[in-house]
Amino acid sequence: MSNGSQGIHTIYQERSKFVVIGLTGRAGSGCSTVANILTQDFNQVKLPEPFRSNFPKNSERKYTIVYDYISQHWQKFYKISVADIITLFILDESVEKLTDFIHTNSIETKDDNKDNENDKKELFKQKINSDYDKYKEERNECKEILKKDEQDITKEEFEKCDNFYFKTLGDFTCSIKKTITEVYPDVREDKIYQLIGNNIRFFDKAFVTNTDNGSYHNIYKIAEKINTFIKLIRRIIKKKNNHQQNAMIVIDAIKNPFEAFFFQDRYSAFYLMSINTGDDTRIKRLQEQKNLNKEQIKNIEESSEFKKLSKFITEDIQKCIEISDIHLNNPQQGNEDRSLLKKQLAQYLALIIHPGLITPSPTERCMQIAYGAKLNSGCISRQVGAVITDQNYSIKAVGWNDTPAGQVPCLLRSATSLFRYDDREAFSDYENNDQKFQDTMKETYFNSNSNSDELKGRNLSFCFKDVKNSIEREKNQVHTRSLHAEENAFLQISKYGGIGIEGGILFTTASPWELCAKKAYQLGIQKIIYIDPYPGIAEPHILKNGQKKPEMELFHGAIGRAYHQLYQPILPYKDELAMLIKIKYKNYKSQKELEEELEQKTKKNRELEKELQELRSQNDQLKKQIE
Repeated sequence: MSNGSQGIHTIYQERSKFVVIGLTGRAGSGCSTVANILTQDFNQVKLPEPFRSNFPKNSERKYTIVYDYISQHWQKFYKISVADIITLFILDESVEKLTDFIHTNSIETKDDNKDNENDKKELFKQKINSDYDKYKEERNECKEILKKDEQDITKEEFEKCDNFYFKTLGDFTCSIKKTITEVYPDVREDKIYQLIGNNIRFFDKAFVTNTDNGSYHNIYKIAEKINTFIKLIRRIIKKKNNHQQNAMIVIDAIKNPFEAFFFQDRYSAFYLMSINTGDDTRIKRLQEQKNLNKEQIKNIEESSEFKKLSKFITEDIQKCIEISDIHLNNPQQGNEDRSLLKKQLAQYLALIIHPGLITPSPTERCMQIAYGAKLNSGCISRQVGAVITDQNYSIKAVGWNDTPAGQVPCLLRSATSLFRYDDREAFSDYENNDQKFQDTMKETYFNSNSNSDELKGRNLSFCFKDVKNSIEREKNQVHTRSLHAEENAFLQISKYGGIGIEGGILFTTASPWELCAKKAYQLGIQKIIYIDPYPGIAEPHILKNGQKKPEMELFHGAIGRAYHQLYQPILPYKDELAMLIKIKYKNYKSQKELEEELEQKTKKNRELEKELQELRSQNDQLKKQIE
C-alpha cells in the first residue's frame, strides 16, 4: 500500500469510527423501521439492485455509485431506545409505584366498580412482578460492574452489560407495554411512557409525589443517560474487539428538540434524521399496526402538538422535524419491501462515511437555498423560507416570512423603545397612539411581576399579533405583521418584473397555509415540495380541489449543516483516485516540442549521413591502397 493510499484510507476510517444518528418523526412515520434496518447486516437489508447499464437518469447513476460503495462499508448499528432509557428510570422505583402511576393515569377509563379497579391493579402487578424483580437485579449487577476501574472489568462482564442494556432491557420494555395494553386496553402505553418522560425531564425520577420539587435543571436527564449509553458502547467495543469495530449508533427516537440540540452541540458526527410520510399513510399504519381508531390517533397528535405543559420537558415533534439534518420519505406500508426508504438510507450512510461521493439532487439544492433564506426572517415566532423554480429547477424567486420592505421586523423592535419614543419609525401609528394597545403593552411587559433582570442583555421584542389578539380576545391570523415566505417569493417576481411561473415548483421549509395555498393554486404551481405539513385544511380543502391540483411531495434529503458536511469532498475526487491507484497519464508533447524534436533529429541525421559519406570515402581509399 502506497503512502497516498494509506493516507486516504486513514482519513475515511476516522470518519466511520464514530457515527450517531438520532431518529425523529410523528407516530407511525417509521422510526422503529429505520432503526431495525440499521441494526441488520448488509445481506439482511436487501438493498434494491442498481442499474448496471442504460441508466434512465442521473439519479440511478448516483444510486449505483452509492450501492457499490456502501456494500463495501456497511456496518451494523447499536440501537439505543429512548423507551429503554425510561424503563431504567422505572427500575429505580418499586413495582407498586409503577402500578399506581399507570392506574392513576387511566382515570378516564376507570370502572365505576372499585373492586374491579383493584382487581386490575393486582392483575397488572402479578403479570409484571417476577420480570420486574429479575431485571432490577440484573440492572444492579451491571451498575456495580461499571463502577469498577476499566482495567478491572473483564471481557465477560462487558458482554453481560452489553446483553442487558442493548438486548434484554428492550424485552422488558416490550413486556411492560404489552401488560399495560392487556390490563388497561383503553390506555395507550406510549402515553404512559410519554408522561414518565416528562417527569424525568423535570423531577429526575419516573414517579413523583406532591412533595417533590421539580427543576428545569433536569431537562437533559434523558439525554445525559443516552450519552452514558453512547460512551458505554464505545467502551464495550474497545474491550471486545480491540479497536477493530466502529461505534455506529442509532437513537430511537428523539422527540424533544432540546435533547436533539444536546447531541448536535456535542458531536460533529451526530445527525438528526427525520422519517416523514403523508398523513393518510401514517394514519393507516397506526390503524393497522397498533389497532388505533381515528379518535385515538387524533388524541396522540393533540397531546404531542397542542397540549404542551412546557416546551422544555414535553415532546415537540414538529420542532424536531424542523431542525433535522436529514429527511427521509417513507411512503410504503404493509409488507412492502421499503425499497425507497432503504435507497435513501444507503445514500446518506455512504455520504456520512465518504462526503462528496455524489452530488446533491435538484430538490436538495433548491431546498437548501430555502433553508438558508429562512434565516433572514425577523419573525420571533417561526422562521420559514421558500423558493420558486420553473419545471427544470431553475430558481426564479426566493422568499422568507418577514415584514414588508421598509418596515422593521419584530426581532429588531423593542417594547422599551416603544415607550421611550426613541425609535418611532419602527412602530405604526396604531402602536404609537392607540391607548388600549399601549395599556396592554405596559400591563404585559412592565408590570410588577415582570422579571426584566432575566433578560441578561436580550432585546425585549414583542409579537404584535399576540398583543392585538389578547385585546380582541380571539385568534386572528390577519393581525400578523409578516408576509408569509411563499407569499413573499410570489411578490418578488411581480415586484422585479420576473417571468411567469405557471407549471413551476414551490419549495417551502414548512408547508403552505390556506391563503398561500390559494395564491399558489392561482399562479398555476404544478408541484409543492415541503418538509412538514401545516396543521390546517390547506391541502385537503384548497390544493386537492378543482382541475389543476398541484402535486404535493414530502421533501427528502440533507439540508442545513448536513448539506455541507455530506456533499463537501474532503479531497478532490480526481486526487483521491490518483493516490489510491497511482494514476499516471502518458506525457504527450506539444506540437512545438514535436517540431523542435524533429528538427534536432533531422539535423542529427544529416550529420550522420555526412559522417557516413566520409567513412565510405575513406573505405574506398583504403581499398585502392590495398590493391
